[in-house]
Amino acid sequence: MAANDPMSLFVRERRIIRSLYERGFEKKTILDLFRVIHRMMDLPEALSARLKHEHLEWEGEKNMPIVLDFEREAMERGEAKGKAEGKAEGLREGLVEAIELGLNLRFGAEGLQCLPAIRQLAEIDALRRFKQALVTATSLDDIRRLLP
Repeated sequence: MAANDPMSLFVRERRIIRSLYERGFEKKTILDLFRVIHRMMDLPEALSARLKHEHLEWEGEKNMPIVLDFEREAMERGEAKGKAEGKAEGLREGLVEAIELGLNLRFGAEGLQCLPAIRQLAEIDALRRFKQALVTATSLDDIRRLLP
């Protein structure tokens, strides 16, 4: 194996990281050094994934958490999930407000008495159907029949 071929880099990176733990360095020091080493080695994605897998197994054996540059990927996935959840919650709140307005305009204070049950609806599609029903309902009883 050539000194700079990907497999050689993989083997060296794995050896260096394990030796840092075995030598008793503090966790923060290891993590800081690892980030630098991992960037310098610049492994292909497949080997980087393999390294991650091996280290996850190793950390389980040693009970020593290793935070790799894949933590960035996990954080990005978490951010994306959080944004999606935030959008969904914003959409849900907007639908509830639209339904509240529709109930008030169509049926007044008596219609607003349905709001607590409507706020219990968690699914966006259910709220959309309820909002649409406000357009076609001929009476408040039509609306009440849709409540859970």
